[in-house]
Amino acid sequence: MKKENSQLIINLFFKELENDFFVLVDLNKYEGSLHDFIDFLLDKGLINNASLRRFVLFEEVLRHTKNGGLPRTKAVKMLAEKFNVSERLIWAVIREHKKGQKNPV
Repeated sequence: MKKENSQLIINLFFKELENDFFVLVDLNKYEGSLHDFIDFLLDKGLINNASLRRFVLFEEVLRHTKNGGLPRTKAVKMLAEKFNVSERLIWAVIREHKKGQKNPV
């Protein structure tokens, strides 16, 4: 897809999303806060559970390991127990972010 078409798609996506959200705000389904907007995105199915889980796990690893916090291995073990997921899943999330993100752990 050409860059112009990609930008057009993104602009229309934002416009439609914003319109839909504010219609629901006007109908008093939401108050218009950031929290409400995130609920709206979840309700629309635009954020799936797997993406939400990966985001939370990665942010938790960052939080526990930054500024001389826990060693990464200990943080992974602790978070695996806390969230009842495998350590392997958390390591996969870390690797995923290392491949494509600006802030790898």
